[in-house]
Amino acid sequence: MMKKKRKFNVVHQNENNVGDRISELDNGVLVNILSLLPLKKAVASSILSRRWLYVWTNIFNLNIEAHLITTKRKTKKKNIELESKNLKFVEWLTDVVKKQHKAPKIDQFRVCFRCLGPEFDCFVRDLIEFAMIKRAHKLELDFALGNGDDPILGSKYSFPEKLCQKHIGFESLQVLEVKSVNVSGGVIERLLSNCPVLERLSVYNSPALHGLRVFGRASLPLKCLVIRQCHLVGRIEIDSATNLVSLYIERAFETNLVLRNVPKLFEVSMIDWCNYCTKINVIDQVSCCLSQLEILRVGRIVEVSKIGEVIPNPILTNLKHLHLPVDIRCKYVFLDLNSIVEAVPYLQRLVFMLSYVVSYLDY
Repeated sequence: MMKKKRKFNVVHQNENNVGDRISELDNGVLVNILSLLPLKKAVASSILSRRWLYVWTNIFNLNIEAHLITTKRKTKKKNIELESKNLKFVEWLTDVVKKQHKAPKIDQFRVCFRCLGPEFDCFVRDLIEFAMIKRAHKLELDFALGNGDDPILGSKYSFPEKLCQKHIGFESLQVLEVKSVNVSGGVIERLLSNCPVLERLSVYNSPALHGLRVFGRASLPLKCLVIRQCHLVGRIEIDSATNLVSLYIERAFETNLVLRNVPKLFEVSMIDWCNYCTKINVIDQVSCCLSQLEILRVGRIVEVSKIGEVIPNPILTNLKHLHLPVDIRCKYVFLDLNSIVEAVPYLQRLVFMLSYVVSYLDY
């Protein structure tokens, strides 16, 4: 019995000597840790001890997530409750962001609101201005609906055009991602003009985007352009984007793509949602840069026996990755591959995305 008791006492003594090792770390390390957390959790760390009280005020990544419920179509009593709840959150966030945050610059500013109503437009604009004043390197706006955004109706929030006329902070922006935000082609063009170091632009589900023109210049740094679920885009024209290396377009209807003078472009993805309405040949649209492509993803479903019509006669010596969707009903999916081998002799990866096209003839 005595031996067991002494053993217990030794363990108990070691436990008392453990201490708070995390709080002993340098401020820089603690700031790095808190910068990985959502803003609410980072702020909540201030209650741990005096040591943690103001550590979060220097975080360089601000990740804001909230479910702001619109007060329309509710009972009067429910409206009052929701308005009070939303107002408390807006006041809290305004105080945290504008008054308590002390870091002179931030790397990433992400705003993710669900069920965003028009009554929050001014509040969101103030947040964007704050990110620009802090010279954020990455700005991400995600205003999709709580249960998945509607690809037809899209967002109720429009990117403030007045901010495009201001030059505060835009000279530091490298990455801009907008999801379920109404942004027109004109706004995007002005953003490209006012963002001298913008390398990545991603637009997801924007009903206001009907067309886009990217006229490059020698200093245009844009390297990656992503357009997803912008179903009303009729034409995308890219001319003299000398630094563009990756282009991703996901479409549901016809989108006319025009490419000129894109010498560094090596990755192109053209994903079609509705293959039956796609009449434009993707290969023709990228013909000016086809010989330099290394990665090509084609979203239009084709028959393997007609791949020769998709891949042109000139040998594509640079193409290494090819993604093709094929009709699963085709009997010769894995047999007639000679046309691909001949056209792409140095192909390293071939992906067949098996799909089934529903036709009126099936009924």
